[in-house]
Amino acid sequence: MSYAEAWREDRRRWRRLLLWVIGLPVGFTLFVFALGGLVLLLERLFPPPRAEWLWELLQRVPSPDALFPVVMVLWLPGGMLLAFKVFEFACPRCGESFYTKGFSRNSFTLECMHCGLRKGAVEP
Repeated sequence: MSYAEAWREDRRRWRRLLLWVIGLPVGFTLFVFALGGLVLLLERLFPPPRAEWLWELLQRVPSPDALFPVVMVLWLPGGMLLAFKVFEFACPRCGESFYTKGFSRNSFTLECMHCGLRKGAVEP
């Protein structure tokens, strides 16, 4: 694998991690607000005495409060797994883990923790 391909893979892993860590909570929050807006809209269009069937149906839908623990149980381990995938990125020069050395991890490093290759460096 060339250096350029390796750095593209590194950027892809970071994007996936950021999308998971930031995108899922933002998406869930937008879902809660959209659901609340839908209920308010339906309340205006179909007041409870006219559309009793609709309100019975809405009462059977699980509330966002009940979905929150499920989302968190999926989000936390998923974020941890993606972070481990980022940390296991192999340096294109030495083949060792770019971000870890022994028990120390540095996700903000600009150089390989083993051979000192600069992040984004082209092939010599």
